[in-house]
Parts: sequence; C-alpha cells; structure tokens
Amino acid sequence: MLRAFGVSGPMSLGLLVCPSLLLGCSFAGEPPPGSANELRPNEEGYRCGKSLWYPAADTVSTIASATWVIRANDELETHSQDSEGDIWRASRIAGWVGIGLFGASAIYGYVVEARCAQLRRNRELAVSAPSAPSRPDFPGSVFGFGFRMQRADLVRQCLSKDGQWSMDGAVGRCRPRTESSANPEVRIAFQLGVPSEVRTIFTGSAQTKNRDYQSLASSLRQSYGPPQVEGALSPSCQASLAQCLQSGERPKGPVWHWAAGTVELAPIWADERAVLEIRYTPEDAAAQ
Repeated sequence: MLRAFGVSGPMSLGLLVCPSLLLGCSFAGEPPPGSANELRPNEEGYRCGKSLWYPAADTVSTIASATWVIRANDELETHSQDSEGDIWRASRIAGWVGIGLFGASAIYGYVVEARCAQLRRNRELAVSAPSAPSRPDFPGSVFGFGFRMQRADLVRQCLSKDGQWSMDGAVGRCRPRTESSANPEVRIAFQLGVPSEVRTIFTGSAQTKNRDYQSLASSLRQSYGPPQVEGALSPSCQASLAQCLQSGERPKGPVWHWAAGTVELAPIWADERAVLEIRYTPEDAAAQ
C-alpha cells in the first residue's frame, strides 16, 4: 500500500514497524504486574486475563522483527558502501529493538494468561468441591444439665432421671441408681453459684475399659469431628487401660477446643478403680 505513495524498500518497513514498536500488545492490553485486577475476578465472572490473541500477536511481531533483521543483514552485503547502507543499518537496529520489545511482551502475555487460567481452574474446583460439614458448637448442656441452670433446676433434672443428688463441697453429684454407659454419673462443679464444669463418669468393668474408651472416643468424634489434640496411649495402656492406670500411668485422651469451651476424654484412676471421664469446660469458667 505504501508503494502507491512512492515509498518502498526499507523506508516502507520502517514506516510500518517503527510505530508498532510503541505497542507491545500484551504490555498494552494485559493488566500490569501488581495491579488490583491482575489476578482477581471481575464483575463478569473470573476472567482476569484479556486474550491469548495478545501474546500470539506479539509472537508474530517477534518473528517479523527477526525476519527484518535477516533481510537487513542480506541487504547490507549489497549496499554496505552506498547511501542505502545507513538505512539498512538503522533498519537492523529497529529489528533488534522489535525482537526485544515484542519478545518480552509475548512472554509477559503468556505468563499472565497462564496464571489467570490456573486461577479460573482453582475457582471452578472450589465451586464444584463439596463443602465440608459445619462443626457443631460447644454444647450448652450435658445430659440436660445446662451451664446456665440454677442449682435447684439441676437438682430437679437429676431427680427426673431417677438419680440421687448430693453435694460434696462445691461439686454436685447426680448418681444413677443403676450404672450404665447410657446413664453415667454426672458431677457439676460450681463457681459463684453457677456450673463451671460438667463431668460425666463412666465406670464399667476393668476387662472392657479399653473397648469403652474407644467407644467413647468414637462417639465424641461423630458428634464434634476430629479432635484438636489426639489422645496418646502407651503400649502398656493399649494392652490394659485398667492395669496401666492402677500402676500410676496418666495417659492423655483426645481434646476438642472451641472459642466457647473444651471437651476432653480422660482415663483416670479414682476411688480405687479405673474410670473414664468426659470433661465439659466452658471458656469463661476456664478463664476464671
């Protein structure tokens, strides 16, 4: 087209390419590094890159610039001593500039598009992945014994379960008339007249202590999910929990933490026998 205006040869190449050096397609079209929207979704979805056409156009321009350098080298062999030689030398310089500019712009465009594509894949996986079940809150009551209940209400709750209520200092005890895993003894510690901790006491036989411990741990896991602190039984306690407790070992059971409180399963030796305790301690009481 430029030949129609009397422009030909290296001059036509220069008029076509020199303005294009001001435009690296990816540099001009893709978001700059560190910008607020570089890798973030926009209101139309989560498309953060612009288009692969930008780095593709830069690639074509890089190849064209390399071809221009090769053409200039060939022309300089013929016109190295005449007036066109200076024009071709300038054209070769412009070609190298084009290779550097468009090559860098192409690399930048491909990097941005690749990162944006990965962002889109991650977002799609996050949307399609099943959401994890919500974790239950710290319980407000244990076997109907609430942390906000007054002592008289706690006594009535014990009697409604056919239990026997007694006070041992600042600890209230609700003993079942018949011991069972479904109806354990409940001990309630009081501070300033309100419950500060509730413990459920499971006795059972020494022969089934390990099985009972695993059953309680499994039940708590089903209720509250994985514990924040795993229990640790020594080999001797794994062999016989009752015997290791009698010999003086104090194994640690699993612990569940919330901002509102803590639940802990604790095997202990008390009243000359091995028992299993589940301790429910609200955070405000623990802080006291």
